[in-house]
Amino acid sequence: MKYYYMRINYIALLCLIIFLSNRTYGQNSNASISGSVIDAENKEPIIFATILLLNDEKETLIKSELSQNKGDFNFKNLKSGNYIIKIIHDDYNTFKTAIITIKEDDQKQLQPIEMLKAIQKENLNEVLVFQKKKNFVETKIDRTILNVDALESNSGITAFELLKKAPGTSINDQGVVSLNGKSNVTIFIDDRPTYLSGAQLESYLSGLSSDNIDKIEMMTNPPAKYEAAGNGGVINIKLKKSKKEGENGSIVLGVRQHKYTEYNTTFNLNKKKENYNVFLSGNIGYKKRFQDLYINRDYTDTGSYSRQETNNVGDGILISLKFGADYNLSKKTVIGIVTDGLIWSGNDIDNSRNFLYNSSRSLDSIIKTKGDSDNKFRNSGINLNLDHKFNEKSDIRANLDYLVYNTDPFQKFTNTIVLPNTNQEYSDMLVGGSSSSVNVYSGKLDYSNQLSEKITFESGFKHSYTKTSNESNYVDIVDNVSTPNLNQNNKFLYHENITALYANSNGNFGRLSMQLGLRYENVKLTGEQLGNEIKPSAKNTTNYDNLFPTLYLSYKLDSLANNSIGINYGKRVDRPFYQDLNPVVLQVDKVTFYEGNPYLKPSFANSIEVFYAYKSLLNVNVGFSEIKDEIQETIKIVDGIYYSKPGNIGKTQVSNISISSSFNIFSWLVFSGNAQLSYRDSRSEFFGGELKTNGYSFSIDPILQFKLKRDWNIELLGKYVGKSYVAQFVTSPYGYADVALSKKLSTRSSLKLVFTDVFRTNINKGIINNLINTAADYKTLSNTRQIRLSFTYNFGDKISKQERENSSIDSERSRIK
Repeated sequence: MKYYYMRINYIALLCLIIFLSNRTYGQNSNASISGSVIDAENKEPIIFATILLLNDEKETLIKSELSQNKGDFNFKNLKSGNYIIKIIHDDYNTFKTAIITIKEDDQKQLQPIEMLKAIQKENLNEVLVFQKKKNFVETKIDRTILNVDALESNSGITAFELLKKAPGTSINDQGVVSLNGKSNVTIFIDDRPTYLSGAQLESYLSGLSSDNIDKIEMMTNPPAKYEAAGNGGVINIKLKKSKKEGENGSIVLGVRQHKYTEYNTTFNLNKKKENYNVFLSGNIGYKKRFQDLYINRDYTDTGSYSRQETNNVGDGILISLKFGADYNLSKKTVIGIVTDGLIWSGNDIDNSRNFLYNSSRSLDSIIKTKGDSDNKFRNSGINLNLDHKFNEKSDIRANLDYLVYNTDPFQKFTNTIVLPNTNQEYSDMLVGGSSSSVNVYSGKLDYSNQLSEKITFESGFKHSYTKTSNESNYVDIVDNVSTPNLNQNNKFLYHENITALYANSNGNFGRLSMQLGLRYENVKLTGEQLGNEIKPSAKNTTNYDNLFPTLYLSYKLDSLANNSIGINYGKRVDRPFYQDLNPVVLQVDKVTFYEGNPYLKPSFANSIEVFYAYKSLLNVNVGFSEIKDEIQETIKIVDGIYYSKPGNIGKTQVSNISISSSFNIFSWLVFSGNAQLSYRDSRSEFFGGELKTNGYSFSIDPILQFKLKRDWNIELLGKYVGKSYVAQFVTSPYGYADVALSKKLSTRSSLKLVFTDVFRTNINKGIINNLINTAADYKTLSNTRQIRLSFTYNFGDKISKQERENSSIDSERSRIK
């Protein structure tokens, strides 16, 4: 496995060399411009300065070089024409020559160029120092933005781990994401929904490196242009896309150590000229993880109990690549293509032992389960986009998407029952797999118009078609005799059509800002279970229409906009995940199974929030949501067998208040933090009678950043989450502390060392309520405590002035407050 990882790294390095080698320009010519760069004070050569050869008319980039050991540079094979040389270095003032005229076969040698030292950071005024780096948290009228690079400890982790540590978010063991106490958040990547949940979502997000992520947008009440799905709101992960002119990129090499060792390589490449932009990014890693699960069940009717211990170890190779290109057909029209893919290939070994005790607390039997799974997950997608700007105030954007996800695991479970008193053993085996494929076809059209200086209008149309196919094939093997397991064998087909229209208007009237939106969605879906000898065929068709209004109001209390208040409202829907609708029964161990639910109903939520903000120093948010038929994991017991199954919880109310702040304690010490108090109340008809779960939960996320001399930085980050209540589950308090150290080695390279969960306190444990004649508790230990070391190197041109203004996405986003 490690050898394969090294081969993949060589492939990535080859791609890097090919990309950087593409610097040819012009015709076969002997014309050249050469020279050298020296320090104006000590006359020493300046190395690694960026030398740009520009066209004299528009100052567009033609070629670029880095100054060598003697500060020298040489541009060869030039065409006849007029040129300008521009020189950039972080430690010196930017220098630009006069026009240099070159005729055929001219070999022009310039006099040594003397560069003046730039003003040092200590001499900059206080305002400029503060503006250099964005705050980790920014608040706008309809969303909260997390700037990923603002925290050193964010480097070298996956998108999945990044979401876990984001303020106000949590992810349970089933991969369900919660935001501000509300479950079932929809995850977007660059404004495109992932259409994934659970293990598939975790696999996908684990393939995205935090070093490729620019920011995370957290929207509890998203605007009308976003899908209405997700009662918990929308988390939009924005990937990095270079806006620098020329050729540039970065590479991050990382290693992490916990119980096992993992390796990771992330790279970004970008080539931008006047009329086009091409980029390639990727992540290649070898991962090895572990998880220890403990479950205790006390049977109150018989006095017996069980103690289950499960150890899971998994490793695999993960490869993700993303390629994109934009081309300016004219000054008003841009076309683009983006394609990406992810492959996960790995193996999981589960060893489970369930100790069963009788009413006298004597060991009655031991159930042993050994699971061996070869897991393969593949996803790929392609996006075609066009942006046409009618004028400076209006434009139209078109997107066509095709996404495909495939999982194809092979599993083998060996079950053994041991009777200690008789020394007898009974064994059987379950072999097979449950494959799944999801195909999504989507097209949308968005129009925006600046109606006046104060009012912006947007509208759009979207249609998506999704089809999924899930097939399970298992056989029982007893005494070398194979028998199809008809209880677990299943084929389930699902088709979904969603048509949506929306309109949204944003207005600024002095101190008052307003945003109104309305989204209409029509949903047609069909689920079909094909059945077998013991399971009848079944088909379910549903068709429904809904309107989803949104409202945002913000008012500045003073002329300097230091104090502002606001209110927002939104209606959302949770449609069941495709995997949850599949009625397949999957074995976890001999007494624990997962079962889908084809009869899940959509869940609707109405949410309202009010907020107060004082500069960036203080943000206070108070919210309330009422959710009907909330979709949550449920646990039921049938003949002593435990089934985990998604179900609808009749009525849930969530109230919360959150406070966030960010400020400089000293010029070298910055504090930021988020605290939240929420209350959940769930009531529903249930397997064992009425479900009543309610209680408060408190969380706090403090961060201290120390900016030391000689480019050293230290970051202390903590998180504490109090007891929480969701459906049947009451989760115990947990917390952790992280420490990050970083050193800027040069203008292009840096080193980071991160210690996570230093005191090993990030432990997931709790109790399960509403079980018939049973009390149960659980605890999970995983690789939360680890050390990560990462090295980052940036290369290529560093000019960023000539960035394209008419990006099909960026121009639209800049108008959102």
